[in-house]
Amino acid sequence: MTLEQVQPGAYTAIVTPRQVDYSIDFDKLKEVVTQQISAGITGIIVMGTTGEGDYIGEFKAGASDSEQFGQYVSMIAHAVKQRDTLKSSTPIIAGIKGQQAGEAKLRATLAFAYQADAGLLVTPAYAKPRQNGLIHFYEEVAQNTSLPLILYDVPSRTGVSLEPETIFHLAANNPTLIGLKAATSDMGRMRAYVQAAQRANETREHPFHVLSGDDATTYNAIKVGAQGGIAVVSNIIPQDWGEMVGLALGLRPWDKGHLLSRDEAAAGFAEKWKPLCDATMAYGNPMSTKAILGIIGRGVGPVHPQLGQLEPAEIADLEQRLKPYSHLKSKD
Repeated sequence: MTLEQVQPGAYTAIVTPRQVDYSIDFDKLKEVVTQQISAGITGIIVMGTTGEGDYIGEFKAGASDSEQFGQYVSMIAHAVKQRDTLKSSTPIIAGIKGQQAGEAKLRATLAFAYQADAGLLVTPAYAKPRQNGLIHFYEEVAQNTSLPLILYDVPSRTGVSLEPETIFHLAANNPTLIGLKAATSDMGRMRAYVQAAQRANETREHPFHVLSGDDATTYNAIKVGAQGGIAVVSNIIPQDWGEMVGLALGLRPWDKGHLLSRDEAAAGFAEKWKPLCDATMAYGNPMSTKAILGIIGRGVGPVHPQLGQLEPAEIADLEQRLKPYSHLKSKD
């Protein structure tokens, strides 16, 4: 299936499990996908930044597309297969990137062929294109692939940001662009993105939704109109994170007999998990996230060697940060 629209809720950008030789651990991937779906997560992103999407593939002179992107499509195919085995409708969304539109189109075409439901397309990094250049990039990809796409704005990594008017133009004129992941803690900017989406939705058949890409401020983003978030921390606490997002969005039932209102409960959960959100980013992501999963007994192997491993003092610091969350440790 492909997505006509982004459903409001909690999405997880999953880690890529690896063996000690850095090859993909597909058995562990099944466990990760099963855990996320069993926890009721709204959608799963594979091969994003958290999934080390830049470090999957064998780029050799003269290699075919299938050889260069073999691991990329294998991750998508295995995630889709496990989802289908569980008889779930949870969407599998593939990370899509490209310094030029041609590479992004190729990744999107491959993701579609291997039955991804949508793609998460990040702005080109480092070159800092102008806004009209970004429009050209996204429209070139959207109009030449069959995969619905979620825009991904993460200026801390790419060095460029989509402006609200650019979001409006893209959403209003391209029905296969179905949402935006905005990795910002600036709620003024988030509100401007939401307003741009609302304007575009006046003429769209299916709504264009804005999702938070900053875990620590996801609750705040929902309060200014975001329809959920794509998170890293939900690799660790998918059920709890889904509950927070669901309560904040008004999607989860809430007994009026509780001492706290639905919104007060959501705010409390967001505050409770903020230090864990910060920990996942303490020494870079996914390095910190994978280290945390190892500390709590749910190890998924190392990151790619070019990303670097954490130092013992950094591991010790993460262990200290996790003390308030001792209940997360595996009982096995």
